[in-house]
Amino acid sequence: MPVPPIIECPDNGFLLYKDEFSQDEVRRATPLVASDTYQAMRSTDTQHYRSWWLRNEMGSNDPYALATTLLIASWETDDNPARKSRYQQAFVNAAAVLRPDGKEEEWFWITLRAANALRELGFFDAALSRLDELAEKTELAGGKTDPSDLLDYISTLKLLVQASVTASEPTMLVPAEEAAFRCVVENAALAAIERTACESENVVAAISDTQITTEDGRALTGEAAIRYMAKHWH
Repeated sequence: MPVPPIIECPDNGFLLYKDEFSQDEVRRATPLVASDTYQAMRSTDTQHYRSWWLRNEMGSNDPYALATTLLIASWETDDNPARKSRYQQAFVNAAAVLRPDGKEEEWFWITLRAANALRELGFFDAALSRLDELAEKTELAGGKTDPSDLLDYISTLKLLVQASVTASEPTMLVPAEEAAFRCVVENAALAAIERTACESENVVAAISDTQITTEDGRALTGEAAIRYMAKHWH
């Protein structure tokens, strides 16, 4: 998932993760940014993960902000599976200590994200337990969400968990245009539940509607177009 970059000082790597810093925050952040640990992280970790590290080391009293920063950090590193798993585990740990008292809606959505992260990490029993808990607390999700739609989404996640699917973008949870690529390029590796989604009307239409003109002037449509794009754009 695309994540906007944080403004970063090119010299010491300090991250302007908010608009203003108090004098006390600057005082506490200065030795942390100058530390060998942080400077080494500049070449090994993403901006949002380093932002989480700084906030955590500075004694942030906002566990929800810390958990959210780790979640965003996991979106920053889709191209590095090992690092993504490390960030997701840190996010799951941070989300596990949150309590809904006074922040029921925020708790619900972060916990739902954590349940999905547990699925991606392969901790299926833990993921199923969180999803069962959330299915009984949909009233905490806020008034803008249709409870029946939310239950459908949770049910879909549970089916993925029960099928031991760890894909970060399952075919039934992404727009049809994105699912079309996985359905064509990765079909043999998909779980049965994902291949079923590939046969849906929306995904079939998305595949057939895909068009591209190649560099040598050929007009390709459908699966041929998708395979060409997958080969030349990735």
